Amino acid sequence: MRQSTRPTLRLLAGKAGVSVGAASRALKGDLRISEATRQRVTALAAELGYTPNRAGLGLRTGRTHILSALVHRHDEILGFGPSWISGISKATKNTPYQINVLPIFDDEDSLTPIKQMIHSRAADGLLFTRTRPNDPRVRLLLDADYPFVCHGRTDIMGHAWFDFDNDGFARQAIRKLHEIGRRKIAVIMPPPQFMFHRYLSAGVTEEAEKLGMAIDLCDGVNLDTPADALCAYLQGRFETDLDWCDGFLCAGETSAIVAASVIHDLGLRPQLDVSVVAKQTTGIFGKLRPSFPAFCEDVSLAGEVMAKMLMSLIDGADPGSQTFLQAAVSPRDLLPDDSTFSL
Repeated sequence: MRQSTRPTLRLLAGKAGVSVGAASRALKGDLRISEATRQRVTALAAELGYTPNRAGLGLRTGRTHILSALVHRHDEILGFGPSWISGISKATKNTPYQINVLPIFDDEDSLTPIKQMIHSRAADGLLFTRTRPNDPRVRLLLDADYPFVCHGRTDIMGHAWFDFDNDGFARQAIRKLHEIGRRKIAVIMPPPQFMFHRYLSAGVTEEAEKLGMAIDLCDGVNLDTPADALCAYLQGRFETDLDWCDGFLCAGETSAIVAASVIHDLGLRPQLDVSVVAKQTTGIFGKLRPSFPAFCEDVSLAGEVMAKMLMSLIDGADPGSQTFLQAAVSPRDLLPDDSTFSL
């Protein structure tokens, strides 16, 4: 019978000159192990092709060492899924955890895969997005005492969350439009059932009222409206009244691109006759010309922080202590190595 040539933890530890326990902790990023040792063990593991034996890990720890991520299929935010998963991957690098990505479509029951996961315990924890005020997924997971982190807050207390400050983004965007002389603002809002609609709406309406600006929330369309339908709606509004707005606030890149194309096709000059301010989530958006005033949401950072939170929860952290509110920043404020916006 052929013997396995798979490199073992004992072999790795021997070559690194450390104990088996120290090698295991180094691979997990344990800060009690010196940085030099962690780097040496990690480099040797890559050289030898060592990966933890998941069956053995599961028997010893009772864990699968799998994190599941539910990814919604929607076109409004360019590259949200890949950027989010990239951040999760960054957080799980050099840990025993692997990622299981489950695509979710808007016409699917979002509770079914979660119920199956709770029943099977096929993963140690769950990451998901697009929360609602009284989100049934959150209640189901809390009742099952199943570790999870959601992208977005809810009205339910005591759970872990990561969120983007849509209220702050809205206020900054309105102030930017006011600064460049715009007074009649059309806003492409999120669908009303989602939690970030509440924060965006509050920021827009309160800041515009403070500055004496008129707001049109574009009833009948939202960030989930297909691009062609949104284009037809905006064309119709301009054909009815060419002066109905002099600025757009778009909480997603697709709607901003559509708004700019409609402005151009009507013979108006984007950013000169009608301005567009957007939320930016990808570096490629910054290459559009004319350029858009934008405030950035780092989706890769969201994935990274959420995954680290989830691993902490699996290790026993208090869910109520695992919260993070990400501020909006302008592209020029981003560090050179920010993964979401580097091209």
